[in-house]
Amino acid sequence: MSNAEWSLLVLDVDGVLTDGTILFDDTGGQSRRFHIQDGLGIRMWRALGRKVGILTSKQSGAVTARARQLEIDFLEQGAEEVYACCTHGVLSGNAVERITSSNLKELIITDTLPVSDGKKHEKITVLSVAPILGEAIHRIHSGLSVGAMFQ
Repeated sequence: MSNAEWSLLVLDVDGVLTDGTILFDDTGGQSRRFHIQDGLGIRMWRALGRKVGILTSKQSGAVTARARQLEIDFLEQGAEEVYACCTHGVLSGNAVERITSSNLKELIITDTLPVSDGKKHEKITVLSVAPILGEAIHRIHSGLSVGAMFQ
């Protein structure tokens, strides 16, 4: 899939659009500190005619206001379950500890990098890339389209 085919970008808020800092005023009200460069990136993405969504587990007036300001297409607050996925699960430093202590229901990664026994956890699912690599090799040797696998 080329970048030109991407039409929707979905982001979390804490640690993605913010540095994770929550500010409290003297009445106990909460606020978040948003980074201006994220807003610029979102505006550039939208200028390409693409949509942006925010999915987060907490309700926040600050998030609602920032989403309105950035003209976010989809805003869903109060998600009950959070799943994440990535291709190369580096899992460096205290990543596993942070994942296991988070409200993340499941992290799905591939086996493109080895996952040692000390990094395995019930919240982390490792999928093998062997079937798709095998199919790609078969197609190359048979003169078939590899691109057709992704349509």
